[in-house]
Amino acid sequence: MDEQEESGRAALGRTLRFLREQAGKSLGQLAEDTGYDKSYLSRLEKGDRLSKRTVMEDLDS
Repeated sequence: MDEQEESGRAALGRTLRFLREQAGKSLGQLAEDTGYDKSYLSRLEKGDRLSKRTVMEDLDS
């Protein structure tokens, strides 16, 4: 993979972080609001973990 390319997980994680920050929420606040573990959400944002569709739908709401 070229250095300029970004994995799908990394792109998703970057987008999740951007949207969370645009909503004015810290990672801890998002964890409280959604019931998901803060470390799990952090791994999603870092692109270390791929999420299930249901998690994405929960975060979207």
